[in-house]
Order: sequence, then C-alpha cells, then structure tokens
Amino acid sequence: MKKLPYRVVLIIFVMLMVANEVSAFRCGNRLVATGDSKYEVLWKCGDPAWAESWVENRIEPYSIQPFPDGRRLYLQNPTFAAVFFVTVEQWTYDFGPNQFIRVLFFENNRLMRVETGGYGH
Repeated sequence: MKKLPYRVVLIIFVMLMVANEVSAFRCGNRLVATGDSKYEVLWKCGDPAWAESWVENRIEPYSIQPFPDGRRLYLQNPTFAAVFFVTVEQWTYDFGPNQFIRVLFFENNRLMRVETGGYGH
C-alpha cells in the first residue's frame, strides 16, 4: 500500500512532462502533424498570430568507414565534425480564450515540433 502514492506521483510527473509537447493538433477540421510543410500548415490553419525565425549552427560528429549494412563507425573523440546551418521558424497560433495556444517549430520548412501553451486571448 505504501507504493501506491509513489507510483501516482511518478505517473503524474511523467504526464506533465509529456503534456507540453504534442505531435499533432486540429485547425478546424484539418489535422496538422509533424512532418507537414509550412505551405500545408498555412493552408490548414491560416496565418499565425506571431512568427519569428533564426539560424542555428549544428555540429555533428564526422562518421567514417560505413559498414556494409549501412551502420557507421563514430570516433570516440572525433577530430572532424560536420557543421551545418538550420533555419528555425517559430509560429504561434492563438485560437481564442477557449482553446490552447499552439507553438510550432519548423526546421528547413518542415514542422518538427508542436508545443501547447496556456489558453489563448
């Protein structure tokens, strides 16, 4: 019986951590999901209430000697790294006081992540 409160707290904690990020939501009767292009989201939801963009530099360890099955060998302490630039856009949709605000993150014109904010205005 002692373990029940611990499990309940753990479940609530996990649910709260996951609840802020979703992979899909509805704009009217249209479903917006990760992987959609900016054009598709504009068509489904219209213009966002707010939009901003920036460029991020990302570094990925350089892989060497691909195996025949497609796996790659990564160096423990790589001397080489691939540096690439990613254009990130953040769109905010406010659907009013009875619905949650949705914050969409695009990378190179593809929807990568959707976060849920508080109620709109």
